[in-house]
Amino acid sequence: MYIFTNRLFSEVNTSFSISYKVDLKIREYLNEYICPYLKFPAKEQNMDYMYLSVSTKKDVKEVEVKGPDISRKDKEVVWALWLPYHKISNESDQRERYIKFYFEALVMLFERYNIDEELIRQVQTKIEKEVIGNKEYEFEEEDVLEVDLSDLDLD
Repeated sequence: MYIFTNRLFSEVNTSFSISYKVDLKIREYLNEYICPYLKFPAKEQNMDYMYLSVSTKKDVKEVEVKGPDISRKDKEVVWALWLPYHKISNESDQRERYIKFYFEALVMLFERYNIDEELIRQVQTKIEKEVIGNKEYEFEEEDVLEVDLSDLDLD
């Protein structure tokens, strides 16, 4: 099993100012420290991938975990981690709150897979120590990929 992470924001002007490097570090640590201990329920046995998709909307007030969507064909399990928009976006440096709520979602999710909260919190602490206050993980505007579809004939 390998864990992938991504962010998907379906509401216009609703996203977090978080560098992709933060998500890559979270993914790296989840695969190193959590993945080996996952115990899957019967319907998720023999899956190759777990996708954790972070999302938000302006009306999301608390952490929510939705799923799983299971694809036997692609051998993947997909979970949506909904993080509270205003509680994160109102911060000048969003990394601390983003990590806090991300890991609240992970505690809720990984309880299903018999992962002890203490292990998840240890990984959270490692991430916080490496990311918070580290300029390498600061958000920069060029971290955002702008896609211009105006030249496409979409009619």
